[in-house]
Amino acid sequence: MAETRQIARRPFLALLSQPFVLRSETAGLNLRVTTGGRPTAARVYITGPDGKQLTIPGAISYARRDETHSIVDGSAVVSLPLGQYTVRAEKGAEFRGVEKALDLTSGEAASTWTSRDSAI
Repeated sequence: MAETRQIARRPFLALLSQPFVLRSETAGLNLRVTTGGRPTAARVYITGPDGKQLTIPGAISYARRDETHSIVDGSAVVSLPLGQYTVRAEKGAEFRGVEKALDLTSGEAASTWTSRDSAI
């Protein structure tokens, strides 16, 4: 008898970023992390223009050796100096992570990015 195998599909994370200018030297970044349209908790990595990893004030954060991240439970707002940043969200092995470069110097409009099964 032939054996049938099911192919597992991993859900994807969606991350909405909405930068806004607070003062001339800082910008705010509004982050929302969802899966299946519902808010979810995830690890969020923010890398600054100098390559240094940043944490989100008020969030549970982990900083050890070469890894620094914050736990975001659905949404977070962080104030950052103007510059170019990389934001990455990860949830676990059963989810595909998502990463995006952001330019907080040009008043970039809100953008959404997702990681889908077929994209990776």
